[in-house]
Amino acid sequence: MAPGKGEAGAESTSESEAANKRRKSAINEAVKEFICPISLELPVEPVTAEDGRVYNRADIKKHIDTADDNLTSPVTGAPMGPTLVPAVQVQNTLHALIESGAVE
Repeated sequence: MAPGKGEAGAESTSESEAANKRRKSAINEAVKEFICPISLELPVEPVTAEDGRVYNRADIKKHIDTADDNLTSPVTGAPMGPTLVPAVQVQNTLHALIESGAVE
């Protein structure tokens, strides 16, 4: 074996492990953006409310149903309407990340 060749392999493995750790950390940080601000969990059925936030449908629906005539955003407290739009891209992204094992 050439001198120093074993050290280069160890450095390469260490660099690879560090890169994987950074990648996993970046994915986890990105996924935090999808956490429902009401349930504090990843949404099973993500929807976008009129405040522009992604929620789990059941949680935001309960919030809307109990709001009377003063519906406000659970995040900002600003007035908002009751319209919910399916967040298909969020659902597909979360499904792919979970299926790949990138997130739990």
